[in-house]
Order: sequence, then C-alpha cells, then structure tokens
Amino acid sequence: ERAVAVKLLLDYGDPRSVPRFQQEAQILARLHHPNVISVFDTGVDGGDRFIVMELVEGPTLRELLDTEGRLAPERAGEIASRLASALGFAHGKAVIHRDVKPSNVLLPPDGGVKLADMGIARLLSPEALTATLSVRGTALYISPEQVRGDRVDRRADLYSLGCVLFEMLTGATPFQDDTALGLAYRHVHDVVPAPSSVVEGVPAAVDA
Repeated sequence: ERAVAVKLLLDYGDPRSVPRFQQEAQILARLHHPNVISVFDTGVDGGDRFIVMELVEGPTLRELLDTEGRLAPERAGEIASRLASALGFAHGKAVIHRDVKPSNVLLPPDGGVKLADMGIARLLSPEALTATLSVRGTALYISPEQVRGDRVDRRADLYSLGCVLFEMLTGATPFQDDTALGLAYRHVHDVVPAPSSVVEGVPAAVDA
C-alpha cells in the first residue's frame, strides 16, 4: 500500500549475473541510512532482474544545477556533507557506489538529500561496466583508477564526490572535453583547478 520505484537491470548475457545480482542486492537491502535510497525488495522475473526501492518525489541535483546554475558554498557544502555521510556508511558495509554523479542525487521536498543507485554498478556484468566508460555523463565524474581499470575502493567515490562538489560550486565540472575518451585522459593526467580560480568568493577551506 505504498508507491515505490522499480528499477529493471538489463541482462548482458553473463551466466553469472543472476546469482551475483541476488547476492549483491541482499547487501543493498540491508543499507539503512537517511541519505541513501532504501531498497525494499529484489527479485528475478523471467530473467528480468529488478530492484524495488523508495520513491523520492523531488528533483535530482542534475536538474537543480541545470535550472539554477552553481549553488552557494553553504548549500553545496551541506549537500556534499550528506553525500559523504551516505558514502561513509556504505563504505563501512563494504559497498562502493562507483557512479557518484548529480543525476544519482535526489532532493526531497523536505530539504533532505538522497543518494540513489548505491552499489548498483556491481550488479551489472563486466561488459556493462566497461560500457559505462563510453557514457559522457559518467565520464565527467569518473575516478582515474576506474579509467585505468585498477582496483576500485572508497577513494573512487570520494574523487567523484569531489567532482560533484566542484560543479556545485562553479557550475561546471573540473574537466571539459568533447569525447568521453578525452575526459578520461584528463582525469588521469590533468591537475584539478581550484574552484576559486573559476569562481570568485569560494572560501579557501572549500578549495582545500
């Protein structure tokens, strides 16, 4: 007797995907944090894998940034702090998000912050993970170790969160390029500029 959101995950033909999905989804269902979208149920129906989760009314951070541009440092810091709390909790449960970006951040009408798709990247096949590198929306926030194919831990999420905070403060992501490959190269080789060098008035502590 409640409205929910249902996410269907594509099957990329990996025979190990369903048992891995069931195991990982059970872990996600045990993550209870005020800044993480709650998972209520999971299952497989005729080969279709699905997750039943909390329905959040309200815009995504992507939509907010697209309509309002950059945020005041205080507001940006508040959102980033809540996301860091959500990630810290998940990391304590050995769950890495792997795809922190504004479209995965929901802003309920009560002023809260909710991180969606926690750990869902782990539910996809290796081929699907590789395919995400070609998606420009993800490449804007991807960590250098993900680009290189190295082992990914909590630091990858913190890097992506830093990119999101940079965009909240300046209205633009740290690196710009016309291609996902170019963006990936810049994440590995370029130095992130200080937000205050892009927008005046960003406090030194926020730069750090």
